[in-house]
Amino acid sequence: MKITSVKIKLFDNEKFKAEIAITINDLLFIDNIKIICDKQKSKYFLSMPSIKNSFGQRHDVFHLTNEKARQYLEALLIEFYYKCIKDKNQKQIFKKDNSFFYKNRNFINSFI
Repeated sequence: MKITSVKIKLFDNEKFKAEIAITINDLLFIDNIKIICDKQKSKYFLSMPSIKNSFGQRHDVFHLTNEKARQYLEALLIEFYYKCIKDKNQKQIFKKDNSFFYKNRNFINSFI
């Protein structure tokens, strides 16, 4: 599995930190992956894209089938999130509607 592109939208929210879209092997596009902070603010985790069924239950529309792949993707995207937060002060981010969009393509290519 090779992530060939990453787009991130940062949020200034206590729980919801970012929304990410990735492309895998230039074949599969996955949107609406969220980075969530737990209640103690000690750990970040990924929330996969989901839909609500007619009974009000949420179901992932995409999920990884083994723990190793999930750990890899989670570690990679959370590290990418941290690098984007760090670079936010270097004018590589522009603000729109209280969200931040990462737009330094060279950074993304060197990261993945």
